[in-house]
Amino acid sequence: MKRFFLSVAAMAIAAASLFAQEKSGIPEDVFYLMPKFGTGFVVYEGQTPMRGLLNICAIDNSVRFRDSKGVEMAADNPEAIEQVVIDNVSFIREGDAFLRLVPMSVADNVSVAVKRDVTIMNDSKKGAFGMETQTTAVQEYSGFSSTNRMYLLDDTREFPYRMSETASLFKDGALMPMSKRNCQRCFPKAKDAIEAYFKDHKKMPAELDALLALCKEWAQ
Repeated sequence: MKRFFLSVAAMAIAAASLFAQEKSGIPEDVFYLMPKFGTGFVVYEGQTPMRGLLNICAIDNSVRFRDSKGVEMAADNPEAIEQVVIDNVSFIREGDAFLRLVPMSVADNVSVAVKRDVTIMNDSKKGAFGMETQTTAVQEYSGFSSTNRMYLLDDTREFPYRMSETASLFKDGALMPMSKRNCQRCFPKAKDAIEAYFKDHKKMPAELDALLALCKEWAQ
């Protein structure tokens, strides 16, 4: 299988800051990168895809799967994961984080890569948050393994949290900041429109939905 993701470890991801706020109580669609667990696959370096019921935790960026009993586990060796696809949504690795790809132009092979950061505003989050408990042995399911870690989602938790999302351009396996030059490189048919936009605005829209809509317009 052709390698999906090219490492960009040497490059800092200078992204546009899109959304940040502090709230109480972490909803599932913030805790996870997908609204719910979905059918998908994980590709480890040099291995065939492993399929299962998957999601990705936005707090620790672990790839989660559920075993045959519905117990939530975290996949081992996350640094060896090259690609994750859940319900046809693709994610790439950048450092320790997984970024969701939003396709913009198939012809130009351009997507917007969205990174979410969720911070628990609680010093005792490890014990009080109830995320992690110890298991007695290595757990394995459908090719996945999780050594001494089992994760549980407590729907009643009410800890304050802060969430922010940043976006970068992703073209031909490389991440790029949302600059005028990079936008013109990724959307060559809209160079004039991009020039006009940046003449009136110093940066991309602050809201993610507005930014994605603008990129889609340029991609047409």
